[in-house]
Amino acid sequence: MIPSLVAFAAGALSIAGQAVLFRELLVAMHGGELGAGVFLGSWLAWVAAGAALGRRLRLAPAALLAGMVLAAVAQGAAFAFLGPLAGVSPSEALPIERLALAVALAGAPLPFLSGATFVAAARLARDAGGGRLYAWEAAGCFAGGAGATALIAAGLPDPAVLAPFALLAALPAARRHRLAAVLA
Repeated sequence: MIPSLVAFAAGALSIAGQAVLFRELLVAMHGGELGAGVFLGSWLAWVAAGAALGRRLRLAPAALLAGMVLAAVAQGAAFAFLGPLAGVSPSEALPIERLALAVALAGAPLPFLSGATFVAAARLARDAGGGRLYAWEAAGCFAGGAGATALIAAGLPDPAVLAPFALLAALPAARRHRLAAVLA
């Protein structure tokens, strides 16, 4: 498995997922900005928690990328129903205390797995200049952000926005199993 491809794919899927989730959050909040700080702050906290725990767990990068795909889809559905999940009708705004708890919990899986995936990729790259992984992850984040923005602007629904990044996340595992030539 190529560590730079893992880092790039994780960055792209993470930011594309973040764009979709943030979009759903804005809908749930009726365009209100109170959830933005909670969402972004909890995102960074969960990335750090995933990285810290990822050092101890030693999970396979392919499994973590697959988990990121599942998390992005599940979280998109959860954020679409954030109000009812927090006990508020769809026509009401979420009170900040319920919003903070709902966003912090519903928003956990994708950034947590993103942090753990980066650590797993860094473990693979230890002998190959692991410091370069930050650049690969950043490039993936740029690609994910630009790609998700273009797909959202084209009017695609959230699953269609996530689909190309889910396929990208499958490439490291496919390459490991020699299927990348079929996909390339």
